[in-house]
Amino acid sequence: MSGGEAGLPVHERFTIRERLGSGGMGVVYAAHGELVGGVAGATEVEAANAWMRQEQILRPGRMTAMLAPGFD
Repeated sequence: MSGGEAGLPVHERFTIRERLGSGGMGVVYAAHGELVGGVAGATEVEAANAWMRQEQILRPGRMTAMLAPGFD
């Protein structure tokens, strides 16, 4: 996805609300699900962060480079 401006529709299913952050694996946005309603993204990001903390993954970009060299 390019851009990232608030209010931008994505595939007619979500509308970007705000940029949450970025890192070695890309940019994460909070989005509103237009089909079922509610905030999409933030819950998934927190679940992924909790899993990475549990697994002691401190640098996910580095882990990706080890598992899939050349993938960016």
